[in-house]
Amino acid sequence: MAVPGVVYTLDPAAGRWVAPGRGDLPALAGFRLGVTEPTRDNTGAGADGYDPPTRVLGDGTTSVTVRPGEVLEDTVVRGWVNLHVGATLRNCAVTGAEVPADGRPLVNVVVPPGWDGTTQALIDHCTVQPVESSRALGYSAGVGIKAYRLVRSKVADCIDALTVSGGATAPAVTVEGCFLGDLTVLRPDPWGYWPATHNDAIQLHGSSVPHPPQSVSVLGTTVEARPGGGSNVDVASIVDGSAEVSLAGVMISRPTGAYSSVLLERCWLHGGNQTVNAVATGVTARIVVRGCRLERGTADGGNPVDGLPHVAAYVDAAYDLTWEDDVWICGGAASAVRRK
Repeated sequence: MAVPGVVYTLDPAAGRWVAPGRGDLPALAGFRLGVTEPTRDNTGAGADGYDPPTRVLGDGTTSVTVRPGEVLEDTVVRGWVNLHVGATLRNCAVTGAEVPADGRPLVNVVVPPGWDGTTQALIDHCTVQPVESSRALGYSAGVGIKAYRLVRSKVADCIDALTVSGGATAPAVTVEGCFLGDLTVLRPDPWGYWPATHNDAIQLHGSSVPHPPQSVSVLGTTVEARPGGGSNVDVASIVDGSAEVSLAGVMISRPTGAYSSVLLERCWLHGGNQTVNAVATGVTARIVVRGCRLERGTADGGNPVDGLPHVAAYVDAAYDLTWEDDVWICGGAASAVRRK
């Protein structure tokens, strides 16, 4: 049984969960980071020996704030969470509101002025998933936008599962052993930017400063760019391209700054037009994809609307891209395609 209030830390080399003075967590002995594929069932609130949360906060129209040093756990939040850097959200289910989402993530990380660039908010064994009645209201992201560590959590039924944007700082985002998927595909786009939503499991924007090494690290995580139950576009129209929908697993875009290091390590990447899509940013950037299982772009991810091929990865030539020990799990051999 997990011990409330104790932070269990992933040891990637050993594939174990440990806590200072407590040793391994027996309930997690069967899960090895980067070896066991995270799923909808083995991640999120109530997983790994935690009891399902029963306490309820919010009325479906408000937000809950967790301030630095505070821990909110074992709670169903009906609304949004404003999670300050230095705070912890553990074994909670965030179900969203039943009013328009006004663009904020369901879990909105609040970064203080003068932030040190490394301290994070902790989101541990949480389910971030709007209820069915609110999925079509336009949740742009489940968690965002920087300074967070997401551990063994499930983020589903949003337009984008995660958004990462450094702005005037590096983002300092770590994702470990999570499930990100079941994207809500909508036509028309509720924000009016596209004929239909552009959905990404992880949307990476730039910063106005270079990132230090591995400022964005995604480890042992399942990234699934497929339509979820909240979608109002049927799969057939996605497949034939008529819905003008575009899906990506990891999207690196926007000419707003630098990426000096993004690490994807021992992850499972499924579905989408591409599992990794990195478009030109006008800067030299480095991406390391190490020990991942990548799926070639698949039919249920939709046909490209801008002429991009169905491949496992589409990466602009401006990026310094490193593949190490990766496995193509669908469609035979595939490689990154670089736009000239």
